Amino acid sequence: MPTLISYSRKVEETLAKFLIPHHRNKHHPYLIRHMSIFALTGFILVLQMFFNIRAGKMQVLGFATSIFKNEIITLTNQERQNNSSSQLAENSLLDQAAASKAADMFSKNYWAHYAPDGTSPWYFFNQAGYKYIWAGENLARDFQTSEGVVQGWLNSPSHRENLLNKSYQDIGVAVLNGVLQGEETTLVVQLFGTQPTPAKAAPVAQSPPPANPKTVNDQLVLDTKKNTQSSAPAVQAQTKVSSEYATNLNLLGRLHNLTFGAKLELFLLISLVMIFIVDSIIVARKGVERGGSHSLVHALVLVILIISIIAGSSGKLI
Repeated sequence: MPTLISYSRKVEETLAKFLIPHHRNKHHPYLIRHMSIFALTGFILVLQMFFNIRAGKMQVLGFATSIFKNEIITLTNQERQNNSSSQLAENSLLDQAAASKAADMFSKNYWAHYAPDGTSPWYFFNQAGYKYIWAGENLARDFQTSEGVVQGWLNSPSHRENLLNKSYQDIGVAVLNGVLQGEETTLVVQLFGTQPTPAKAAPVAQSPPPANPKTVNDQLVLDTKKNTQSSAPAVQAQTKVSSEYATNLNLLGRLHNLTFGAKLELFLLISLVMIFIVDSIIVARKGVERGGSHSLVHALVLVILIISIIAGSSGKLI
């Protein structure tokens, strides 16, 4: 038992040297000294590079996106279930149409539902061979996570209406990285659709057997009644929107759009800010003279960095 107590005291003393100003560390915590700050900065850069490489991006600066097709579909169906809408089935033809639409935006360098040459969203449905009576499209760019994308659509009334529309039965999603309008970005295309119900065979009329048996050739009579539903797509409101819609303007939405690596870095930065503030308060109360100490200035710089990270975690919808 004494060994455990002595070990606990050693841990407390070590933590105090790193975090709290007192006589054993000359009123200057080890963690906020210049060498520690440099080491922590290097650690953050290495950590950031690790998550970027893990996400398939080799750049050191900037956060890698963490957006996946399956997550977009799962999150969409979760929201539909929460709002009493039926679950959507992933359709390979819609996946193909979504991928073609994303590639078309990159190749023609546009960000809109309709291409500069007038190509409509429904062209890609037809090109993929998907016949529909209902169709819709949601677009997103500059997001970092799947959660951020879906949350962004939910924050927009028109996109939310499209995502929760009870008329849809199928879904297709494409996530594609590239350079659009001079900026590296990730495009997310979400397509919805409902295919026409196939015609059913009418029952064969049974005639009474003839008095004198003869060979009877059965005929399969098809129902030729025209479908009263129009084969044209029911275009949703957001497919007509031509201006960009910035989303995730609230704090919760922006936090949803941060990758795990970015959240971890944010946690480290906030922890440093708290240590700097506590250090300044304790030093001021004790009246300690400490040359070259700028804890509040350092805290202010870190706060600005934290705000810029959160403020930059917003994407665009259309």
